[in-house]
Amino acid sequence: MKNFTILILMTFFCSQVHAGFFDWFGSDDEDATEQVSPPPSSDLVTQGLQMLPFLMQQLGITEGQASGGLGAILQTATSILSKGDSKSLLDAIPNATALLKAAPSIKQDTDEDNMLSGVMKTAGEYSDTAKAAANLSSQFESLGMGAQMIPKFVDATKSFLNKSDNSDAAALLTSSLSSLL
Repeated sequence: MKNFTILILMTFFCSQVHAGFFDWFGSDDEDATEQVSPPPSSDLVTQGLQMLPFLMQQLGITEGQASGGLGAILQTATSILSKGDSKSLLDAIPNATALLKAAPSIKQDTDEDNMLSGVMKTAGEYSDTAKAAANLSSQFESLGMGAQMIPKFVDATKSFLNKSDNSDAAALLTSSLSSLL
């Protein structure tokens, strides 16, 4: 009896998960089966899957560098933008949450021999913009890309967003990072 109860419960739950599974029992009417349409965000997902290869091709970088660099740029942009604009930017980029997590952590440079790092650290104490620039530069350095890659990265990302009909997101990205470039 216990096995029979388990079988009934499993059948019930499986039929809920696979709605339409039992439709083929005794129904030859093709109109009776419901056509499932793709989710409305499938275009965004497709664009998201194409974004990283686009960046890799345009910039000659690895997938890890593409996802980490884009995540670092998004972190910086969202720290500068208002909450509403940040949400709009992140909503336009598929899988933005995973990209933000792919961004390398910001390391505090303890190497006093690096004069530029020391200057950026000091300037960051007085200016949020300088601090954001220093953090972004540090993240790109930890990915094996120099600070000179940041403008190229932003331009390539902006180009991709414009080509995929996300010009509003491209404008938000540009406006947020223009003071850093």
